[in-house]
Amino acid sequence: MNTINQILTELQVEKEVGKIEIFGNGLVNNTWLVTLNNRKIIVQRINTNVFKHPENIDHNINVLANYFKKNYPEYIFTKPLSNKYGISLFNFKNEFYRAYEYINNSYYYNILEKEDLAYEAAKQFGKFTKQCEGLNIKELKTTIKNFHNLSLRYKLFENAISKADSEKKNIANDIIRELKEKSYIKDKYNLIIKFNKTRLRVTHHDTKINNVLFDKHDKGICIIDLDTIMPGYFISDVGDMMRTYLSPADENEIDLENIYIRNNYFFALTEGYLEEMNTVLKEEELNEFIYSGQFMIYMQAIRFLTDYLENDIYYGAKFPLENYYRAKNQLTLLERYEEKIADFKTYIKKLLVKKYI
Repeated sequence: MNTINQILTELQVEKEVGKIEIFGNGLVNNTWLVTLNNRKIIVQRINTNVFKHPENIDHNINVLANYFKKNYPEYIFTKPLSNKYGISLFNFKNEFYRAYEYINNSYYYNILEKEDLAYEAAKQFGKFTKQCEGLNIKELKTTIKNFHNLSLRYKLFENAISKADSEKKNIANDIIRELKEKSYIKDKYNLIIKFNKTRLRVTHHDTKINNVLFDKHDKGICIIDLDTIMPGYFISDVGDMMRTYLSPADENEIDLENIYIRNNYFFALTEGYLEEMNTVLKEEELNEFIYSGQFMIYMQAIRFLTDYLENDIYYGAKFPLENYYRAKNQLTLLERYEEKIADFKTYIKKLLVKKYI
């Protein structure tokens, strides 16, 4: 590809390209693995339909890279490569690219089948946020406005209902009713924000298992996919892990019988995250640890159904009812999760007493 060759020229690296192949399973950006004579480079095109201001991403990553270099030089932070002028974001025909050094002997997983990986991943995300405690949050810019604003998502959901055609509303009527019945989750979010029960921190916002690199012994190396790092709340990171780690079925599963909660994965991710963050989170925040799962699962159910009602303009759909079924999937996951809350509260109470008090 000519663009990739131009990037290699900008970076003054060898031009002897052995192979260019599509890399990873990301749904937002396009990513390629470029194999050179004696090194590998990751090249990525930023999706400006999602990230309206890619320069904000570049700004945040450079702020964080400088912070880690100064305060935690041993921490592996995946900073884009720069040219001789220090530029790391390249604009070719109004498309934005960046390149990373490939981390040798690293691996990622798309499917979570071992609880040890849940522990390691949660520990990596907790470690990242903990080590960023010394960074002035005001130095970071917002990369997606209102990304995890549940109050706004609920308003958009209501707006979609009012404007949807009658056929779609009839099909989705049961899910709409159930999501409205669970609006107490939205109400609790509003109270948490209003009364400052949690505070803004450096937050990843996309803590799926494939955003952590592991070594050959399945120990966490570092977190990746840093585009959504910005000021946020810990419930986003913990909640997204609960949403994506606890059930063996992902959000595309149509057979609802395959959706259930694996308690041991909850225990593993909780222990991994709190091993790093127990001294950082306030008591009020620890009280909302379990709520974070409700928060993220509920919000994703709303977002899927909103998209279905709006003719799949955001997520797209491979078949007409895909986002309807995704919403049903997440609503089922939420119901299964809420059935476990009493057990989870007992576990966390024992964990805090045993390990951290």
